[in-house]
Amino acid sequence: MSLLLSSEAHRESLMKILSVAHVTKDIIVDQFDGVISNLTSRACLGFSDDDLPPQGRAHNKVLHVSIKCMNTHLSKVLIDNGSSLNVMPKTTLMKPTIEGVVLRQSSMIVRAFDDS
Repeated sequence: MSLLLSSEAHRESLMKILSVAHVTKDIIVDQFDGVISNLTSRACLGFSDDDLPPQGRAHNKVLHVSIKCMNTHLSKVLIDNGSSLNVMPKTTLMKPTIEGVVLRQSSMIVRAFDDS
């Protein structure tokens, strides 16, 4: 913190990063912590409006990437913007060797567009 208070160049650099980060006005503190974590991450994936298809944010195309998580390779990882339902096989969920993964029963009923 003292570096930001004493160095105008460092303060301006931080303000530049924060000014280009897309943050919604109704963000809660926990979500904002996540944004800051993403900004300081050394391995991140970012997009801007220039990367959008011609129809802009109204598109419904999915984006899949491949990742390595805890020495496990996962292909076709869905990038979720928070407004979708992510469905995956249980075998995929159990691939990463992360302790504490617990499946819980849910009363949610998911129906397809054709009401099946």
